[in-house]
This record gives sequence, structure tokens and C-alpha cells, in this order.
Amino acid sequence: MANPLHLHKLLKGEISNWNTWREENPFLRPDLNGADLQGLDFQHINLTGANLEDVDFREANLAQTYLFGANMVGANLGRAKCEGAHFIGANLTEACLVQADCSYAIFILARLKRADCHEVNFQSADLRDANFREANVTRAQFQCADLRDADFREANLADAELRRADLTGTELQGANLDRTNFKQMVGFMGLVKR
Repeated sequence: MANPLHLHKLLKGEISNWNTWREENPFLRPDLNGADLQGLDFQHINLTGANLEDVDFREANLAQTYLFGANMVGANLGRAKCEGAHFIGANLTEACLVQADCSYAIFILARLKRADCHEVNFQSADLRDANFREANVTRAQFQCADLRDADFREANLADAELRRADLTGTELQGANLDRTNFKQMVGFMGLVKR
């Protein structure tokens, strides 16, 4: 359950006030666990290290949001606008990102194990060392994305679009690659389909 003080501060103030409060309290870890934040505008907000487990962000505007190291296990970001958001080191295990726009977002070292990323737009996103193990990334768009050293073992990549993506060092063992488009990809040698 979300900390009522943190939730009140988030919902009753301006984003600039929230960000100032975060700067003044750098060791405080906001707890918004399970909050319903559906459809709200959080563009440019600092949610670094926040507990966002099971938060409902459906159709929310999270563009340019700072989510470094945030706990987003089971969060719902369906159809959220996450363009250019910073998910560096965030834990999105079993999160729902269905049809979210994550173009130009940064997911370096993010954990998306068993996440539902059906039809997510990851175009030009930085997904280096991201863990998509056992995730559903069917029909996801990865054009021009940086997927170096990403882990897609046992993931479902059916109908995914990987044109011009950098797959150097990417793990794909046991992944479903049916109808996946690898045209003009960079850096992946010897694709083995099992």
C-alpha cells in the first residue's frame, strides 16, 4: 500500500515541487506501491529509486521521466507514453507494457523478466544489457534499437521488428523467433533457431 504522505505530495502538487522535494530528500525512497495513477501526466518527474510495485500507469504520460533503479514489479504501463524515459536499472519483472510508446527510452540493465511487452514501441531505445528473459515481446518494434548484450532467452519475439537493431552479444537461446524481421540488423553472427 502506498505511503499516504508520498501519494498526497505527488497528486496535490506541481511536478517541479515534487522534484525539489526529491532533491531536498535524496535518501528518501518514495513508496507509491499499488497506487492508481492511470492517465495522469508525470512528464519529467523524478521517480528514481521509488517503490512503484503494482502501480497503475495505464495511459499515463511518463515521457522523460527518471525511473533509475525503481521497483516496478507488476506495474501496468499499458499504452503509457514513455518516450525518452530513463528506466536504467529499473525492475519491471512481470510488468505490463502492452502498446506503450518507449521510443528513445533508456533501459540499460533494466529487468523485464516475464514482462508483457506486446506491441511496445522500442524504436531507437537503448536496451543494452536489459533482461527480457521469458518476456512476451510479440509484435514489438525495435527498429534502430541498441540491444547489445540483451537477454531474450526463452522470450516470445514472434512478429517482432528488429530492422537496423544492434544485436551484438544478444542472447536468443530458446526464444520464439517466428516471423521476426532481422533485416539490416547489426552485430549478430550465426543466428540459431531452435
